[in-house]
Amino acid sequence: MTIKNIYLCYFILLNCTIGLFSFGQNKTDSLLNIIKSGKNDTNMVLAFSDLCYEYHYNDPKKALMYGQKGLILSAKIGYIKGFAKCNNNIGNVYLNQGDYQKALECYQKSLKIYQNLCCNKEISDCYQNIGIIYNKKGRYIQALEYYQKSLEIVEKYGDKKGIASCYFNIGVVYVGQRNYPQALKYYQRSLYIWKEMAYKKGLANSYNNIGNIYFFQKNFPLALEYYKKSLEICKLTGNKIGESANYNNIGEIYIEQGDIHLALQYYKKALNIKKELKDEKGISTCYNNISSLSLTLKNYQEALEYGYNALTIAKKLRAFDMEQDIYLNLSAIHDGLGNVKEAYKYYKLYSETKDSILNKESQKKIAEMEVKYGTEKKEKEINNLQKEKAFNELNFIKQKNIRNIFILSAIFLL
Repeated sequence: MTIKNIYLCYFILLNCTIGLFSFGQNKTDSLLNIIKSGKNDTNMVLAFSDLCYEYHYNDPKKALMYGQKGLILSAKIGYIKGFAKCNNNIGNVYLNQGDYQKALECYQKSLKIYQNLCCNKEISDCYQNIGIIYNKKGRYIQALEYYQKSLEIVEKYGDKKGIASCYFNIGVVYVGQRNYPQALKYYQRSLYIWKEMAYKKGLANSYNNIGNIYFFQKNFPLALEYYKKSLEICKLTGNKIGESANYNNIGEIYIEQGDIHLALQYYKKALNIKKELKDEKGISTCYNNISSLSLTLKNYQEALEYGYNALTIAKKLRAFDMEQDIYLNLSAIHDGLGNVKEAYKYYKLYSETKDSILNKESQKKIAEMEVKYGTEKKEKEINNLQKEKAFNELNFIKQKNIRNIFILSAIFLL
């Protein structure tokens, strides 16, 4: 696989789904006014929760702050449902930041509360969120199970929005399994419902992912058409994350069509948005994409500059999968410059990081075996201790009997 194809696959997988939520300024202002009122009641908790949701794409730090305030207040006034809602929205923040474990913990806390309260719609939402986590982790069977659970609930209550969302997420699972015809079928089902509802955010999401399917199938003109449809709605709804993802996707199309300069322009547009959002992971990815294109154009100095910037951030984030791609890119750049020693150094780092990532699953299995072995070892030690104790007790009795016989013999002799 060429370096270009490696980056291509890596990027598309990162941008397989984009969240498309409106950041309505009027709604935000009204929520802030509720908080300014200073009334520590359920409305205040809901305002904190909704602000967490409103900011969870564009300002994650602020989103977490409002979410935590909502948790504290809901616990203080005993508003259980509000506590669950805040947890769910905090989970959305962690999901966008790639912290899947924390996101899963938040969603599971919400699910438990909603199940106790018999809140079917919220239970369905939690099932979908947990499904997303499992899908991100590549655990497709578990993801599909949770999506099916969610779908059963929303179909029972005729929730069109929920049904469309389930179809969409099931499509994402099939993409992960490289079953593109099946994925396209579910995306089109969701698209049909979004059109029926005139729900722009859902439309943009479906357009983007249908574009991805056509990209995978190398139907680049059709992929470009769908990406541009998605981009138009993202701009209209103020979804910066979606806008950035579409710029990157369109950049990939122009690379495939051989227009590197135009692709570079779209990558830089994506980078500007990532900087605006202070999305470090996204910034690093954009830096590396631009570095790779600069290498293609033989602009080695620019390629090195962007490559080193990408590596600095990836190391800071301890994002080993990103480091792997960056090392390979830097190796190719130094090779182009004739720096054999540096090219070898970065290729070696790439190889070591790659082996480390590939061995993660093996390490996990080894760890599980070690735990199992430790448990078995402990059980053996307990058994051995019990046997030793029994032996010592028996030995003590024997020694006691011998001592008694000796005493009796001494008495008899005397």
